[in-house]
Amino acid sequence: MNDPIPQGSMLQRFRTTTIIWFAMLFSVLLYAGLVEAFHRGLIARNVPAELANADRIHLILLGFAVLTLFMAGTIKTILLRGLEVVPRPSAAEAAQKLQTATIVTAAISESVAIMGLVEYMLLNRYGSFYLFIGLALLGFLIHAPKVSQWMRYAGSSSSLENGS
Repeated sequence: MNDPIPQGSMLQRFRTTTIIWFAMLFSVLLYAGLVEAFHRGLIARNVPAELANADRIHLILLGFAVLTLFMAGTIKTILLRGLEVVPRPSAAEAAQKLQTATIVTAAISESVAIMGLVEYMLLNRYGSFYLFIGLALLGFLIHAPKVSQWMRYAGSSSSLENGS
């Protein structure tokens, strides 16, 4: 069950996952650029009227964002379940699980930024948007692809880290 996977293949899958992770991170920066353009008047938009329950909407979205980030760790643990058992799964299976877990947790982190964008569009709360962006970036950093984690499941930590 512990079939070796060529280190080049593992490295390639890690690099692909990292590129996807960076692309998703970049989309969060695009949301910030869009909000900045709206806020500075570079893009015209109709500012919504003040909602009667704006504070409640803010707290609901913020609570959901924090809960979502906590759930990301749980979801990642569930997705990586089975990698520590004996006999260990093949390195190819481990790489697939690691790739899936990394992309899913990045998507969850990105969803927090989208919640901030929604709040900005609904409530026009500029500062709150950056609170959501900060939470999203924290999620991205916590769940970033790590060479050491990938190689722990592949069986050799030095090969991938040295690029051989």
